Amino acid sequence: MKVDILRDQRREAREPFIGNIYWKCASESGVNAFSEGIVVNESECGMGILTHTPIKQGCTLELYGEKRWTGSRQGTVRWCTQMETSIYSSGLVISEA
Repeated sequence: MKVDILRDQRREAREPFIGNIYWKCASESGVNAFSEGIVVNESECGMGILTHTPIKQGCTLELYGEKRWTGSRQGTVRWCTQMETSIYSSGLVISEA
C-alpha cells in the first residue's frame, strides 16, 4: 500500500495491533466507570482505538491495557470519528510514562 507522505501527518509509523483496552475520561469529574475498547494500532507516542461511544476531542483518558503495561497510562484524544452505528474510531496521543 502506498502512503501519501504529504497527507500523512503522523510523527511515527503505526503498527497494527489488536487488543482490549479499558478507558475512562479522567478530565470529566464524576465519571468513575470504565468502558471497554479495542486497540487497532499503536506507535511509540499514540494509538488508535475503537469504542461504542464517542469520546470528546481533547479529553484526557485514563487507560488500562490488558497485558500491555503495568498500571494505568494517560492519553489525550486528538480526533474521534463515527465509523458505523455505535462504532467510533479515535486517535490518542499517549502521555510520557
